[in-house]
Amino acid sequence: MRLTSLATIAVSAAVMTVASDSDATPINQPCFPKNVIQCITGLKLNIYNNGNDYGIWCGRNYTIVAYAFCDCKDCCRVVNDGTGTDCKGHQGQVTHRK
Repeated sequence: MRLTSLATIAVSAAVMTVASDSDATPINQPCFPKNVIQCITGLKLNIYNNGNDYGIWCGRNYTIVAYAFCDCKDCCRVVNDGTGTDCKGHQGQVTHRK
């Protein structure tokens, strides 16, 4: 009886770990160059958002301080003189004022 209970607990913990990994964000991950909005597309560091693009703001400490997920692949672009991103017409997902 105890083995069944321990097995159930182990499986439940594994499922919760997988669920928390799927909610991961790029916040505080390293980036370069600093103080720049950029798009992560294709295979370039794209481990978040199920392989879809996302826009990031790389902060002054070379870490991601803001992001916005796109719902498409190879569609993200930097717009507005480098102050925002666009994912198939959804402008301003990641923005920063100069």
